[in-house]
Amino acid sequence: CVLRPTAQLITPLPAALTIHGDAARTKLRVTSPAGPARTIELAEGGRDAVPIELGITRIDAEDGSVAGAWAIGSDAPYFAITDDHGRFRIDELANGTYEVTIWHAPLPNEGTGPLTYGAPIVTKRSVTVAGLKPARLDVAIGR
Repeated sequence: CVLRPTAQLITPLPAALTIHGDAARTKLRVTSPAGPARTIELAEGGRDAVPIELGITRIDAEDGSVAGAWAIGSDAPYFAITDDHGRFRIDELANGTYEVTIWHAPLPNEGTGPLTYGAPIVTKRSVTVAGLKPARLDVAIGR
């Protein structure tokens, strides 16, 4: 069992994320930004809808056997997800100053046993767009 994609942006809010089961029954832990974790039991081939709210919801196996996935609930008017090289682009930005938040999912531990995670990597930058016509923001995140 694998949760894919590992990170996804959900907008507009309120919304729900549907999780589809595979050949094995799985107990998933859903940790929303506003409340305690809850457990859902996903039957073989079943599905369950998880409400997504503003912020980051983590979904992982209750027993730590399946790598986690993150659903980012956003009400931002502009957003992007990077490609495999850490690049993203936002087109047609009006002149002004924008606060850009770059979020990277927490990395799993490297030991044996159940998966555990550290903190996410969050970087914030202020970006100014100026010119006579709408601009494009191109960003490459170093590895």
